[in-house]
This record gives sequence, structure tokens and C-alpha cells, in this order.
Amino acid sequence: MVAGRIHRLLKLIALLQSGRVYNSTQLASECDVSRRTVFRDLRTLQESGIYVLYDEDKQGYTLPWRTIVPFKDLTFEEVLALLVLCQDLDKTIVGLPVHQFARSASTKVLNSLPDSLRENVIDAAQSISIWFPPFNPTMRNGMHYKNLFKATIEKKNVRIQYACGKEQKTVSTMLSPYHIVYANHEWFVIGRSSLDRGIKVFSLLKILKSEILEESFKRPSRFNLDRY
Repeated sequence: MVAGRIHRLLKLIALLQSGRVYNSTQLASECDVSRRTVFRDLRTLQESGIYVLYDEDKQGYTLPWRTIVPFKDLTFEEVLALLVLCQDLDKTIVGLPVHQFARSASTKVLNSLPDSLRENVIDAAQSISIWFPPFNPTMRNGMHYKNLFKATIEKKNVRIQYACGKEQKTVSTMLSPYHIVYANHEWFVIGRSSLDRGIKVFSLLKILKSEILEESFKRPSRFNLDRY
């Protein structure tokens, strides 16, 4: 099996486990292959013991989380560290939009483990705690974070309005969000601004309005986060 096909099969699995139902045409478009190739890849997954389900109502394919157990080779110590870190984040960080995702992810990992390992990890976790310095990152509007997080992952342009300068003048620009970074208790988005015709850093606290657009972008290979 060539490397290209392995990469395509992994992408197919990721799409099917995303929670969205895809039909064969959509899968073909996402993987940049024909529908015939998609059907062949689905058959390969079935033959490998990965049972893709077909939803009659939605006319598409999906792959339940527990169909694959990707974490079975994790050691006891690895799972315990992951669980303790993610669970204790929830107790000390208030307002950080990613902490709930870390907690839910650790729960999914835990639920995918063999029963004996899962029970041992849960029992051991009751005896370990990590105390992080408590802090409360400021967020003006969680919706802007969600929009920019989604747009960054999906590589979609965003129309934003933000407060600019000492006068707090409202300015509008189309942003191609390349990266989201959390620093000094604050969120920033870095990307190309149509108004500035170059890469700029925006504080999410300054963003007053955000709207995800249909237009996609491609992040330049020369982009380097360390420059910003």
C-alpha cells in the first residue's frame, strides 16, 4: 500500500469520526479522489475490522468513536497523567475556552480503554492532584473565540469588526486566520488582514463582531509564528 493511500485512509477515518455524516460524493471531494476510489477505501476499512456505518436517514457514512480503539497501547502511566492534567485544568482555569475540550477528550480516551486499565486509572487518579495557579482569562465574547477557532481549523476567511487605536474607532477587515495563540491571559489571532494587506496580530478583546465566510484560504508555507 503506497504512502499516499495510507494518508488518504487516515483522512477518511478522521472525517468519518468527526461527528458529521458524509455521503460518497462529499468524501470524494474531501479526499480529492473519485467516488469509485472512496467505495474501494471504505471496503478496505471494512476488511480491516473498521466497520463504517451507513445512515439510511441522512444518506451518508459515519464511524462511531468506539468503533476504533486507538488508545489501547497507551501505558497506565500515560493515561493517568493525561487524566489528572485534563481534569485538574477544569478546577483551576475559568473562562479558558479549550479547557472543556481537554476534559471531554480525556473522558473519551478513558472510555475507549480496556475495562481493567480504565478502572485502575480511575482508582489511581483519586490519589493524585495537580494545583495550577488559578487565573481567569478575560473574554469579551465567547462567540468570537468559537468563530475564529472554527475558521482557523477549517481555513475559512472571517469578516471582523474591531476597536482600533486610542479612539477605539470601529474598523472592518477580512481576516485569513493563520493561528490562534493564548499568551499573558489573553487570546490573539494572527492572520492576513485585507485592510492592511499583510499579516497582523489581533487581540480577541478588541473584536466587536465576527462572521465566518464561505471563502477558503491557504496558509503560506513561509508563515512563522515566532515572528509575531
